Amino acid sequence: MGDYRDLLEQERRKHAMRDGTLRGLERRRDRKRRNSQLLAGIVALLIAAAGVGGGLYAFRDSTVGRPGDRTPTPTPSAAPTPSLSGQAGPASVSGPIQFVDALHGWMVDGDGQILATADGGKSWTVQLSGPSNIKQIQLVDARHGWGVGDGGLIQTSDGGAHWVTLSNQPLLEVQFVSPEIGWGVESAGRANGIGPIMKTVDGGLTWTRTSGPEVNSVCFSSDSLGWAAGPHEAGLALFRTEDAGANWNEYPIPMPGGDVTGWSATLRCDGDAAWVVGQGDGGAGHIAYAVFRMGDGDAGPEPCLQDAYTHPLGQDAGIPEASNPYPGPLGAPDAQTARFITWCPACGGDLPFVSLEGTSDGGASWSDSMVVPSSQAAEPVGISFVDPDHGWVLLRDHQTSSMVVLRTSDGGRTWERP
Repeated sequence: MGDYRDLLEQERRKHAMRDGTLRGLERRRDRKRRNSQLLAGIVALLIAAAGVGGGLYAFRDSTVGRPGDRTPTPTPSAAPTPSLSGQAGPASVSGPIQFVDALHGWMVDGDGQILATADGGKSWTVQLSGPSNIKQIQLVDARHGWGVGDGGLIQTSDGGAHWVTLSNQPLLEVQFVSPEIGWGVESAGRANGIGPIMKTVDGGLTWTRTSGPEVNSVCFSSDSLGWAAGPHEAGLALFRTEDAGANWNEYPIPMPGGDVTGWSATLRCDGDAAWVVGQGDGGAGHIAYAVFRMGDGDAGPEPCLQDAYTHPLGQDAGIPEASNPYPGPLGAPDAQTARFITWCPACGGDLPFVSLEGTSDGGASWSDSMVVPSSQAAEPVGISFVDPDHGWVLLRDHQTSSMVVLRTSDGGRTWERP
């Protein structure tokens, strides 16, 4: 009986938030709210002094509206077909939302449908519905894109006016660097969501396994330069290739965070730099995570941000700390810039606290801003930045399961519903 009590006590400690954590989160949330309200008041006074009081309403609508007030509602008009054909800015990996410029974007809703916008997110049109159950999309320009779903891969070459089934190859994610050349991670049913690195040279029609490691994520910034990341005996590892995947150099990422196990990685890249989000096991109230960056000439990935509550890299490591105990999606607009969503679903019952952690100096320093100052529960599921200033986040409304899109044009300092 004594052994049974000890086991129960171990489980209770494992899933309980550490003492003071919730109070700390509430204090952090309240402080940010006060700062946001103070900033709003100052701006309001400045606007009133300038005699443009009508702008006050616009400011309020862009920063404190409810996420459920306006959701991407499909319109009955024909799907927009972008006329431009320029390359998308960052080397994006597939995800639930992507913009290729300030106007043209695509997203996947909670029903697995693909929606498109040609006006920066003000209106959305369903381009694909039905049984495909798409999970992610990825585009190399405003015409050529792919969708990853339960049944394999679909493709468009006209901006989404037509989507065709291309391959039944099971994939966790894809990332194309041209309309022909692409990379992916095979969905192989492995632990922690890892699989072999796959390559296509015919636009996704056929796929070939490479000789590289099994990983969670892969990202290329050119035909030859790329990275991959996944679990390692030390915690995580980043792999780098300069010859289109023929050879990979391995860079271990030790994760000394106590007894945290089950690490997985999310990878984003642009130019000569790669960003890795490592995520470990979590109990009630927190998930261990950390962010690393590796640039050209670096000896290996350098830690640049970590969870402030589990401290997986050490409490006295001198590494900047994130605002919230749960990691969200990360975007990399360029080699020096990253935009990383963190959130706290337990901060005040139904009130999740969602923040954007941003760096413009390669991770040396970070700032954060409030993304969802609302009383309605919403979980961050996607992010897309076309440059350091212009970006979008995709959130899932917990009450209605609908998707909510927010937009920023100042790097994340303020947000609005398009």
